[in-house]
Amino acid sequence: MYKKNKINLLIFGTTFWPLKGGAQRVAFDLFLEGIKRDELKTYLFLPIYSKKIIPPRMLKNTYFHTRKYTPLYNGTVKLLKLIWIILNNDINIIQTHIIEPDALLAYIASKILFFKKIVIFNTSHGQDIRSRDFVNKKFFEISLGAFLIRKISNSINMILPSHYLADLGLKKGFFTKYSIIRNPCEEFNSDINRETDDIREKGKKIKMISLSGMRELKRINKMIDLADELNRKSMLDKYYICGDGELRKSYEKYAQSLGLFNCVEFCGFVEGERKQNLLKKCDFFLLLSSIENYPVSTLEAMSFGTVVIASNVGGLKEQITSGINGILVDEIKIPSIASNLINIFHNKEKMSLLVDKGRITAKNHSLKNIFDDYLNIYRESLKKK
Repeated sequence: MYKKNKINLLIFGTTFWPLKGGAQRVAFDLFLEGIKRDELKTYLFLPIYSKKIIPPRMLKNTYFHTRKYTPLYNGTVKLLKLIWIILNNDINIIQTHIIEPDALLAYIASKILFFKKIVIFNTSHGQDIRSRDFVNKKFFEISLGAFLIRKISNSINMILPSHYLADLGLKKGFFTKYSIIRNPCEEFNSDINRETDDIREKGKKIKMISLSGMRELKRINKMIDLADELNRKSMLDKYYICGDGELRKSYEKYAQSLGLFNCVEFCGFVEGERKQNLLKKCDFFLLLSSIENYPVSTLEAMSFGTVVIASNVGGLKEQITSGINGILVDEIKIPSIASNLINIFHNKEKMSLLVDKGRITAKNHSLKNIFDDYLNIYRESLKKK
């Protein structure tokens, strides 16, 4: 056993705004968990417009900056304020986001304060760093890549879903260190699960739900095709399409053209109790995207005993063992998927297995468990060599 070091964590960047994205929600939930822990003091350094989402009781540990300046001046001001926060609060860990240039500012601050050990974490909470602007501008390769491969006194850590390593062609040693931590999921109590099972037991037709933005890569049109196929077989009760985006109107028109007026409902963006009530009543959760990372929505669905039907892409293959805690689809062949859903729906033993194993998967991704992994990395990083 090693002596526990005092952890003063600064979460630095724009990760928490807006909160509608899964990655932002994860980052914020981890922050909330962090301030509950006695062994961890957590501070925030965020844009001023994030004030609206930070509860008043947390403002005493929150520092804001504004984006009203020119980029160069803003960067200089942020750097000076960052250094002041580090010294004033004895910060020893800075956690920023791999997709944000703020990672570079954190590194510069650590080099200026060469007399003080600062551990820098560049985290990715499920977001796809390949698609970001600064990657396209070679910022990642030139700026971040250049300092991450150097042997420097302050340790640099990368926390990311493991499939990125293969997708980005990263080899061991590219980063000074990297750790794989999966996204957490909110825990729901057993009473909700029992209520969910009672509701589903009464259904004779399939209820489905999807929770995603209305973008082409999400393949909402394919899921509408699946609803149409099930409807033709007289097996569809309802398909709830939750989410918003620029393609929503075209998808609504498409569903109407197929005559799915009564069995497909566009719900818009849903959260809280509304989302929970929809998940409770549905048998299957659909996510047939062409690209995915490590989605939280699938874990939320599993926690309610909703069977996940998902594309075999990205981090989904780490999250789901097909046939055990969900179903992975290699090819989007609608008749085949529809037949598979109907067979599973009528096979109570199979449904039970998928539901039970899914709930175990969600429980293993509880915020407490995942944050324990973060704490272990924090402590290991602060150990004296």
